[in-house]
Amino acid sequence: MFQLQNVSKHFNGIDALKSISFLTPKNSTTVLIGPSGCGKSTVLRLMIGLVVQDTGKVIFNKEEIPKLKVLSFRRKIGYVIQDGGLFPHLSVKQNISLMAEYLKQSPDEIQARISFLCELTQFPLKRLDAYPVQLSGGQKQRVSLMRALMLDPAVLLLDEPLGALDPMVRSKMQRELKRIFQDLDKTVIMVTHDIGEAAFFGDSIILMNEGAVIQHGTMTELLETPNEQFVEDFINAQRNSLGSVGGNSP
Repeated sequence: MFQLQNVSKHFNGIDALKSISFLTPKNSTTVLIGPSGCGKSTVLRLMIGLVVQDTGKVIFNKEEIPKLKVLSFRRKIGYVIQDGGLFPHLSVKQNISLMAEYLKQSPDEIQARISFLCELTQFPLKRLDAYPVQLSGGQKQRVSLMRALMLDPAVLLLDEPLGALDPMVRSKMQRELKRIFQDLDKTVIMVTHDIGEAAFFGDSIILMNEGAVIQHGTMTELLETPNEQFVEDFINAQRNSLGSVGGNSP
């Protein structure tokens, strides 16, 4: 679905990404993991065209992103930012339907899609008129996910979608998110700093550090055949979380 070829990005003379290359397969979940500041979120912003690389190519579905019309391209991608990013002055329904209404979809079409998404995410229909301030953390994340899925995108990008939730809510949302990914059979690219969460969701895992891709493979490959000492150190530092996510160990 995505392919990065020798992509680098600099901010104020600092290397955010150092000539990285990888691809993400369709209809699977790829997880970007690594310590804070390693470049994970920058990769997502490149993928959705919010920032432009200094060198290299970002290819989406066999087309280079700079050659695409950015606005029409973004409609093919659902994007959930950290903390959800809901508009506080809009109701739940207005947040979800914002882009569909902008594109002048019919009210019946919008309502049918919202009803489907509420059932998918187990969000109560009676709460559609509520405002974000009236929602729990888990409900806000469901609304953010529904908004990202409203236009039925080809791919879903999630940047630390569960990081702000308390442990019990987070565990429940992890299980529900995985069910949703399996039901939709979509391409998902997720950012997290938690290796247990990466193991729970990821068909493949990209471990980053200081703007570079250190290892790309399955969790089993990272555990059994680490490329370098950093891989072992990162896993060992978080080993307790490997058996605590979603109620399962990898």
